[in-house]
Amino acid sequence: MGEPDISRILAAMGFDGEPEDIYRFPGAEEGDGPYDVWRLRLGGRTMVLKRAKGFEREFYECFLREPRPWAPRLYAQASTEGADWLLIEHIEGAELGAFGPGGLRAALDSLIDMQDAFWGETPRSGCAYSFARSLPGRRSRGEYLGDSLLEAAYARFMAEYEALPRTLCHDDLLSFNVIVSTGRAVFIDWEYAGILPYPAPLARLMAHGEGEAALLSLTREERGLAAGYYYERLLRRMGISPGEWQRSLRLFTFYEHCEWVSLGNRHGEWENARYRRSLAAARQLASEIVGDSPARL
Repeated sequence: MGEPDISRILAAMGFDGEPEDIYRFPGAEEGDGPYDVWRLRLGGRTMVLKRAKGFEREFYECFLREPRPWAPRLYAQASTEGADWLLIEHIEGAELGAFGPGGLRAALDSLIDMQDAFWGETPRSGCAYSFARSLPGRRSRGEYLGDSLLEAAYARFMAEYEALPRTLCHDDLLSFNVIVSTGRAVFIDWEYAGILPYPAPLARLMAHGEGEAALLSLTREERGLAAGYYYERLLRRMGISPGEWQRSLRLFTFYEHCEWVSLGNRHGEWENARYRRSLAAARQLASEIVGDSPARL
């Protein structure tokens, strides 16, 4: 798609006139082309205009019609210029990675608040990136592991994935998708979010918070404290035992490490440093899963 006409997009949303200021945010972390997100000054207010990707528009329509403290507020939306567009709240703050462990508690509090509100949610379970929509991708990752140990552990992950309680999950909860602001942490980029098995967001955040290439640098002790904090303030009330939580977190962490193993095998990138780190971590966890040895958060 060509360069979008911001004035036309805003007009489709019911706004007249030109923005007082426009700033286009730099490229996305994934490096997958132009980042169609702008900060606008409009009618004396600062807002964010973004091209919705994945299931983001459906997610906002289904889950964020009313303001929630853990997500940017939706002001308007429109389909024009060959895409779906969202006009949302601008969050003043910094990415979680800039705060390190100091901002982690705020992120955990937001995650707990979000999942508590939608625990066992059924009326909107088919919305956005639903459990059914997530299954093909989960199954596909397991087809490119190329290792009998990893495949055995992955089969256990899939059994766990299909059996666990579900709630609202941001399925790409990496540190650059968490903005720590005054008094709260806000999750952004809801392209893949919906009612999914509850461990998915925290496992992703923590699995990519270790190692020399970590997006968020956490020690093993800090990961353990985070897992305990989340358990005591949410999972205990939901009747989940500590042992069940330890097992589920280990399986979902294993799944996260399989991401780069699967990608590397699929594309023949076996010398990639990220592939090698992920393979080592996945094999260590697979040995514990298949052998039922004690979990190591």
